[in-house]
Amino acid sequence: MPLSFIESGIKMRISQVLRHKETTVKDLVGKRDLNYRALSEQLSSPTTKLGYCLIYLICDKYPDVSIDWILTGKGEMLKDLTKTTSVPALELRISEQEYLIETQKKVIRLYEKLEKTANQ
Repeated sequence: MPLSFIESGIKMRISQVLRHKETTVKDLVGKRDLNYRALSEQLSSPTTKLGYCLIYLICDKYPDVSIDWILTGKGEMLKDLTKTTSVPALELRISEQEYLIETQKKVIRLYEKLEKTANQ
């Protein structure tokens, strides 16, 4: 499967998340020292490569959004997060955060591979 096809699917799913959450790239960036216009162009332009920053911002602001779904399209867009303060629920939240960190590392490695492939 061509990398451009994979990337366009990821861009499409990110756009779906933004519509579902009724937000924009500018809102995601907020007061962070990031160029929201460059990030917005990554999402809207078919020729601009997508960086992992946008995916990170979504996962950081919306922990109920499945990063697996963003990257692969498999499963559901939203995870079922239980709102409880029990110890098992807190352990689950810690586990989810660890999973998110590992997934973010995977995203970074994936984009590094994409950049290497594009530069060859």
